[in-house]
Amino acid sequence: MPKGFDRLQYFVPERTDDELARASIRSVTVRSQRIEPPVTFNSDESAARFYLGKILMQDARAPMRSLASPERTEHTPDVRFKSSDLVPGSQHCLVRFDQTSASIPVFGSGIVVHLDENREIVSATGDVASLGNVSPLATISPLDALRALAASLKVDESQLAKTTPPELTFFHPDAQSVWHLAYHFRNVPFEPADAVDGHGDHGLSPSPRRLDGCAGYLVDAHDGGVLFSYRSAPALDLPVELTGLDVLGRSHDFLGRQLDDGSFLLEDPLHLIKTYDLSLGDIDGAVVPVSPIAHASGDFAGTNPAAVSAHANASHVHEFYRTVLSRDSVDNKKMVLESFINCTYARGELAPLWRNAVWWRGRMWYGQDRAKDGSLQSLARFLDIIGHELAQGATETTAGLVYQGQSGALSESFSDIFGVIIANWTPLNPDRDVATWTWTIGAGLGKGGLQLRDLSDPSVTGDPAHMKDFVTTTKDYGGVHTNSNIHNKAVHNMLVATDASGARVFRPTEVAILMYLTLEGLSSRATFADAIARLLEVARVFYARDSVMRDARIAVIRACYTAVGI
Repeated sequence: MPKGFDRLQYFVPERTDDELARASIRSVTVRSQRIEPPVTFNSDESAARFYLGKILMQDARAPMRSLASPERTEHTPDVRFKSSDLVPGSQHCLVRFDQTSASIPVFGSGIVVHLDENREIVSATGDVASLGNVSPLATISPLDALRALAASLKVDESQLAKTTPPELTFFHPDAQSVWHLAYHFRNVPFEPADAVDGHGDHGLSPSPRRLDGCAGYLVDAHDGGVLFSYRSAPALDLPVELTGLDVLGRSHDFLGRQLDDGSFLLEDPLHLIKTYDLSLGDIDGAVVPVSPIAHASGDFAGTNPAAVSAHANASHVHEFYRTVLSRDSVDNKKMVLESFINCTYARGELAPLWRNAVWWRGRMWYGQDRAKDGSLQSLARFLDIIGHELAQGATETTAGLVYQGQSGALSESFSDIFGVIIANWTPLNPDRDVATWTWTIGAGLGKGGLQLRDLSDPSVTGDPAHMKDFVTTTKDYGGVHTNSNIHNKAVHNMLVATDASGARVFRPTEVAILMYLTLEGLSSRATFADAIARLLEVARVFYARDSVMRDARIAVIRACYTAVGI
């Protein structure tokens, strides 16, 4: 939980078997008081606001009662609606809010209300701030704050001319005991030097996501000091089945579409996937192709293995999100997945090499390295990296984890976890035993030819597997790629956990859903401790039907995280 916040936790008392069968609760008990919902709600947001207001008013803590805004009709909470997302495998939904005060958002806050299919409450969790007497009135203008930021970054003010105007927010620095009123600048085209300098230690070539700047800054609205920084971060045709060989020589069937002239495009209208060829152009300035890759035949054979890898692997990730997580593309809003192969980046590496694959500007970009025979080999061959990078997009549109410190490490960890699960997942055998799994991210891409990360044994890459070895640094946004391995190992423990009979405790798809629901419910500045707390909350609801199984699963989860010091 971020410093300066209080934790809101509310769960519906355990349901009876009959109630579970009906999947409906007609009233809710909170500290011996009952919440009687209206007959109907006109939206998920209105239902969530109703329950949240009632819960907050029955909480004795000052931050909760103040958030309930008793001067408002029906005690409507002082929160701002963020999103409403479907829970995988059900008709339940998660309604997300940000806390506000005097209509100003509180940075790092977040409340998630879980509603069932009847818009009746299942749980409410979140981080709520007690702001005290902090003034909502700024004493410097947005322009003055921009000038102060430019001075801090040692760039000319004109270089920030296209930066989006800032929004006022309340912010609590971890190292201080007071709240600040700050200007929140998003998507600034310059990153802190310390954050950029440290990433080279992790084996990959520089990425435009780092060197081409996309950072958020909080600037004190009174003295112009930089308080905090983090890395920030688009007509349906009938599909045609195509085939081809990927970079590793494997055959794939995938979807595209046929043009009037009889040629075939790598444009999947069912999964909304398009694959383009940048032809070794520099992603920093190359003209983006207008049309996806075309081929005269529906059998690509071995003519363009990089394109087949990128297209087939993106389809695989999309299918995982759809069938396992009930999520409609990366953003859950039918976002088109655009992939570009044969990319170079002169600011990162001398062409034609660029040993990276990155989710950047809402697209996937694939570079290439050298095969043993000296030929160029696309990084689109790494399904685990593609799963990792596309999970970054999912994180941006759910918890929005701030890319700094422990929240940034969690962002990297969830991407690693989904990357490994997706790489080992097959539609026909989604829960094959993890004894057959590969646990690495980017095999051969790390220093000395090692993997980038190893969920089964982080020490292989010199990374910590326990909180006692947590690295405190200003580099790499507080060591996000290093410290992520601690949370990685905790989830690896869950995936391999066995019961007294030697059987696996969790199915892989079960862990994927638990991780997704955990991510969905985290606030943007969540810590490792928040992650386990949220995971336990999810497990209590997920396994509510069987109290014996629920308690056993919760005990295993605790043990898996305790083993790494979380």
